[in-house]
Amino acid sequence: MIESFENAFQLIVAGGCLIYSAIKAISNRNRVWILLLFFYAEIFLGNLYWQLYLIFFNMSPIYSFVSGFCWDVSFAFMLLLVRYYSKGSISIKKDPLLLVIPVFTAAMAVMFMQWGDIAENIVTAVLMAALILRCVVGLKEIAGKGAYAPAGKTGIYEADRSPAYLYRAILCFCTANYLSWIASTFFFEESITNPYYWFDTAITISLVFFIPALNRCDKSIKETVE
Repeated sequence: MIESFENAFQLIVAGGCLIYSAIKAISNRNRVWILLLFFYAEIFLGNLYWQLYLIFFNMSPIYSFVSGFCWDVSFAFMLLLVRYYSKGSISIKKDPLLLVIPVFTAAMAVMFMQWGDIAENIVTAVLMAALILRCVVGLKEIAGKGAYAPAGKTGIYEADRSPAYLYRAILCFCTANYLSWIASTFFFEESITNPYYWFDTAITISLVFFIPALNRCDKSIKETVE
């Protein structure tokens, strides 16, 4: 019952975000909104499959790779979106600390392989590592440009700084995902005290923040051009 309610909540939020991003994509004809639209669409489809399974069979899906595939595709679309703003190269040789990210995602994949599909976990680990790396590098780019100078000094400062909100929102989204996956591995009871449901709710809330973050990026770029 709790799982069905929590999943329905995520489905509704994803659906609302999907509709909003579709309106923005049509009105702006900007590819970043199209990428965000596809991101939400994949999450919506993955949750729709899960919710229908819960309704008709009163249990979690036996074949979770269907929703897993949808979520992996959503990660890929988000990676393309981030790549639009963060264009710098990722060099682990120059910054060895970046190696921690792929090592972490690989370690998590190995752990999750004990209960899940090997190929799916490898794909997820690669996409999450690339997404997190790209966001971290993007934040470093902003810091390197001195974009944290007082806003309003020139329009370009705000344009350079605005993607930081998107990067932070994505990092929160990725963190919530890993916390929910870890919790689902060790906690199985369908109870409000199960941390999985709290972390999954955090994922749902994080979905909403992509819209104002992208609106900020879009607005600051338009102001700079004007």
